[in-house]
Amino acid sequence: MSASPPHFSLVSSRPMNVVSYRLLPESLCERIARHHNLICVDPFRDAKEFERVLPLADALIGAAWKLDRRQLDLATRLKVVSSISAGVDHVDTQVLKERDIMLCSSRGKVEACVADLALALMLAISRRLPEMQTLVRDGNWRQPVGPELFGMDVHGKTLGIIGFGGIGQAIAQRAALGFDMQVLYHRRTQQAQGPSSRIQPAPMSVLLKSADLVVCTLPISPDTYHLMNTQAFEQMKTGSIFINVGRGGTVDEQALLQALDSGKLLGAGLDVYATEPLPQESRLRTHPRVLALPHIGGATQETRFAMLNYAVDNLLNALAGQPPTGIVALSGLTHHPCEQATKRNV
Repeated sequence: MSASPPHFSLVSSRPMNVVSYRLLPESLCERIARHHNLICVDPFRDAKEFERVLPLADALIGAAWKLDRRQLDLATRLKVVSSISAGVDHVDTQVLKERDIMLCSSRGKVEACVADLALALMLAISRRLPEMQTLVRDGNWRQPVGPELFGMDVHGKTLGIIGFGGIGQAIAQRAALGFDMQVLYHRRTQQAQGPSSRIQPAPMSVLLKSADLVVCTLPISPDTYHLMNTQAFEQMKTGSIFINVGRGGTVDEQALLQALDSGKLLGAGLDVYATEPLPQESRLRTHPRVLALPHIGGATQETRFAMLNYAVDNLLNALAGQPPTGIVALSGLTHHPCEQATKRNV
């Protein structure tokens, strides 16, 4: 074995137990199985079996399933969680901090794909594509479309982006260069100057009042929970469009519905929700001016495989005592979690 960096210790050659709670391609299963014992369980189909194997797990790899304190407490051997997602809000990070468990994400692999989807939602809502499809599908297109069904141009408009991480920056680039839009963005740490004359920072109130389209890309946190509330929607332009490709909890969904019902908003394009899957009783599912998608931001063949492969890289590096490139900073983590494994296993 090659030497590891000074602050990382190699584990022993004994294989560890990796529990995958998300379906992996055969080639990636084989990669893991060459080094460790792989246990594949689908908690969505059999939650009891998943909990039964948690005490065996030295590492977890997966996404979407909520890993709460009760479940993590069952995983007494756990050293690493490798998430096949950019966001990690499905994991109780407080437990990981308390126990010095490493958390890795697939951030950096999904941004372009989510940005593409945000643009698709912007175009679909602005041109009222769901309504137009229904018109044709139901056999009601019997004459030329009149002004009452006209959409709104996207090119040349002002776009507001709330959250300016990788996804927000990718959206801004596409909007400014591809659609000649003026882009305003808001982030908690404001920049004095934007990356170009067409992409500029703005206070939240200015962004909401100025933008013809608003895209939210925020992660969920105590600071962002219901950031888009009644007051925020009231500040938006009448006839503007709201898009959310960040996290559902950043939006007060009742306030959004009120803004749609009142005519304040032309429409909304949503890929994320406070509760997922979206409950059958939610009005967002059937509202005529909402395009609701089933959280498909990173769901393309190319992007999903890149995320899966990256998550496996992170997992194997962590279990080998090497620094994963996708590690998530947790303030409680004081050492590489496999250092203790080395002491126990040698």
